[in-house]
Amino acid sequence: MAANASVLTLPAGHDHVASVDRGPRIFVATMLFASLLGFATGPLIAPEWWPDNPQKTISYMLHFVASMHIGLTYFLYVDRDAKELIESQKYRFYLVSPLLFLVFFVAFYYGSVIERNLIWVSLGAWTLWHFQKQNFGIFCLLATARNEISTRSLEKKSIYLGGFAGICLNAVGYAGGLSALGLPGFVYPCFVVGCVLQAAATGLALWIIYADRQNITLRHFFLLLFSSYWLTLGILPWGVAWMTCAAGHGYQYVAIMTMVGAESGENFRDRRLPRSFAPFIGVAVTAAIGLLVYGIGGRLIYHMVPQSLQSDALSNGILGLSFAFTGVHYVLDAGIWRLNKPIPRKYVRRKLALIFNPAAASGQVDRLQPRTDVAG
Repeated sequence: MAANASVLTLPAGHDHVASVDRGPRIFVATMLFASLLGFATGPLIAPEWWPDNPQKTISYMLHFVASMHIGLTYFLYVDRDAKELIESQKYRFYLVSPLLFLVFFVAFYYGSVIERNLIWVSLGAWTLWHFQKQNFGIFCLLATARNEISTRSLEKKSIYLGGFAGICLNAVGYAGGLSALGLPGFVYPCFVVGCVLQAAATGLALWIIYADRQNITLRHFFLLLFSSYWLTLGILPWGVAWMTCAAGHGYQYVAIMTMVGAESGENFRDRRLPRSFAPFIGVAVTAAIGLLVYGIGGRLIYHMVPQSLQSDALSNGILGLSFAFTGVHYVLDAGIWRLNKPIPRKYVRRKLALIFNPAAASGQVDRLQPRTDVAG
């Protein structure tokens, strides 16, 4: 989930409707649980700590749940409600995304070891930024769910600064790729810069909390959590820290797309079935697409070839296709969640009914407007 997200606010006079509705509270509780679950289960996933024992089965299960979220994005291609959104961004859905598969295949097929490692390292930085944009987007939606003021400039800077810190701290995990690029000495300085940026992001979040000390809320906890999200990369072994953060990101997205699927069930329900079945059908369809895409791109293709960037050309090209599934997920996500744009905002408003239904029940949905000061 990319985070070009604005806080959407309820019309004047209807604040009390959202505050007493249980939907927003469920959304907040779900995001809190999903965001913390990665930190709780990450060590179980990390192969460094569980190389061969009973916990390995749990590790595979949690890794699967955390990773298959990539395929859930492709659900929009079959969601009738997303037709207007896709039509408004045809270039993204019908040109750029399919083209990425060709680009990755050709780049890995013909590219040298140095060029392939450059792509790999760049994709790693893109991944970290994608993760942090999602954190910011969730922060904005949480403010909406809690009917709070829009995201402030310093809060946005704190969370984004944490993202830049994560990109630098993650240099440790890409030491092999940087060495192949002739930059082995770049790892330590980059890690130090990451530590400085992380200290600055966390410090800024704490300063904001101190300034608001007369009115501390759950908002401040999420601010500190998302600003310091990548701190584990500077503390734990890289494999453990990476899976901890990646798992949390995956759980967040699975939770969000479960809500989207539940609101899409009428598009797939056989009219002979009760309406009460619709949410379950929608979630099942969403999950099936996620599993299919992840099964093909995340597992089948990846395991068809040696897990090396120095094998034969065809194997490298197929490996590139595996990475392309992830790249397309990032590209599509960046267009879906642009709440500063009217059409994506309309789609998200409809799908995240847990937050926005209170206004819909009052007949005021069309009056929901974005706070433009947080448009990313």
